[in-house]
Amino acid sequence: MRINNAKIIGNCYNWLQEQDNSIRNRIILSNIKSPNIIKRINDSTH
Repeated sequence: MRINNAKIIGNCYNWLQEQDNSIRNRIILSNIKSPNIIKRINDSTH
């Protein structure tokens, strides 16, 4: 089970690193346009 989970997480990580990934690009832009958005997300998930 752990190997499968590690593979899924690794695949997701690699997918997010792709230059043309729209979600990755939105995350990068959100940090520039709304610097507090990442803090809000982190605060709501901890």
